[in-house]
Amino acid sequence: MPAARGRNRSYGAGDRVSFKVRGPWGRNGAAVAQQVERLICNQQVGSSILSGGFANGRTYLGPCSLTPAAMTHPTVAILSIGNEILLGDVPNSNAQWLCRELTARGAEVRHIAVVRDVEDEIAAEFAHALTYNPLLVVTTGGLGPTDDDRSLAAVARALDRELRFDPVAASMVESFYTRLGDRGRVAKVDLTPARRKMALLPEGGRALANRIGAAPGVLLFHGGTEVVLLPGVPEEMQDIVLGSLAPHLDSLFGPGSYREIERFAGVSDESILAPLLRETSERHPQVYVKSRAELFGRSASFRITLSCRAGDVGEVNRLLAGAQDDLERTLARHGIGLDARADSAADR
Repeated sequence: MPAARGRNRSYGAGDRVSFKVRGPWGRNGAAVAQQVERLICNQQVGSSILSGGFANGRTYLGPCSLTPAAMTHPTVAILSIGNEILLGDVPNSNAQWLCRELTARGAEVRHIAVVRDVEDEIAAEFAHALTYNPLLVVTTGGLGPTDDDRSLAAVARALDRELRFDPVAASMVESFYTRLGDRGRVAKVDLTPARRKMALLPEGGRALANRIGAAPGVLLFHGGTEVVLLPGVPEEMQDIVLGSLAPHLDSLFGPGSYREIERFAGVSDESILAPLLRETSERHPQVYVKSRAELFGRSASFRITLSCRAGDVGEVNRLLAGAQDDLERTLARHGIGLDARADSAADR
């Protein structure tokens, strides 16, 4: 079995070492622990069982068979499923909304893909998403009753699991059609084969209540990765994320905070601006600095976005304030002004 490289030596199967994972995690300790376990599982060395605890919410102490060189924010991969997206009939608003929602929770979205309603292609792209070693994979679309809704079967295939009838999911589907029947919108409320299809979940999956539509969401686990399957209708997807899935996301990511602010630089040449932004970014590695050309009135300028995620809002504000002050001084030395133009801060 291959050895895993630690900070000072190599560790192989059966070795047990103590390790510390330090970083500005705030109260996101649970997510960090799951990342450590995911790294161990992916390396396939030693035991993936962690023991120990967190000191002040920032340091994990415990025996393990791997010493990770560094830790990052919890990572996410998103898979948007549907021919209508690739045909240009509808925008991929689900992925955009999920990026904002999960980023606000302290996650880092590393990968987004769009795939057709073809089971083989969904399974292949899902398997590819797992190669990013994400803490969470989210899929949207393909959970409905029609023949081209293939997400449940595709994910089951990718994870080498059987589809199993889930009574809880079936009850959710039945309740939805009963409500429609009470309103006179459907003639029959029984669990037809097409409706029963929405209650066939990958083995080990747990149904997530959908208060708007028929298809339940699904939560399941694969090694150190958690998988969430959501409907493609935006209102239904958002209802599950903000409703039945929310307590799990709270536990997974912790309460973390995200904020971004926008400023505008009075310069029309990005080649002048770029090295100054790079200098600032290098001095503030926890703040992401990005520029984008803007037209304002008849003049061109550059929109500069500074964004940061951390364990609490106080830490986020401190890091952003330091980066913004540094950026203003750096640009001023080169005769470039920086203005807000409006209240452009966004908290999530």
